[in-house]
Amino acid sequence: MNTFLVLSCLVALTYGAQNECQCGAFVSLPDSEQEVLAFPSIGVDSCSEILACSVHSKYEWEALTSDGDLCRHTPDGSTVGQVMCENLEKKGIENIGPHPVFLYYRVCEGPWGFDYQSSKQDLVCKNGNVVLDC
Repeated sequence: MNTFLVLSCLVALTYGAQNECQCGAFVSLPDSEQEVLAFPSIGVDSCSEILACSVHSKYEWEALTSDGDLCRHTPDGSTVGQVMCENLEKKGIENIGPHPVFLYYRVCEGPWGFDYQSSKQDLVCKNGNVVLDC
């Protein structure tokens, strides 16, 4: 009976785990890596779909940032760079830069992988506001 209960729990955990592809834009600070922009996640059939996740991440990066343009306007009239600075400010980081922004992806909450994409401009934030010549 105990064996059945343990097996049932393992099956529930296995099927309950989310197979998800996550993508994010990060800056490298002296003491940490900080995600400045999270892209929409997608479900994957298996945790081995690394290439599909990488392709999805590049697509999202190109669609939302025009291939890394921090001056690109967002639907609300802001810029990609300003959104990144606001996201950092929410984490208590108001001033950074200049730092390039890099695209990373991961499958099933595994390690982040570099997607060989970087921003066209370095990100500079002063008091939570982006400083860019757009």
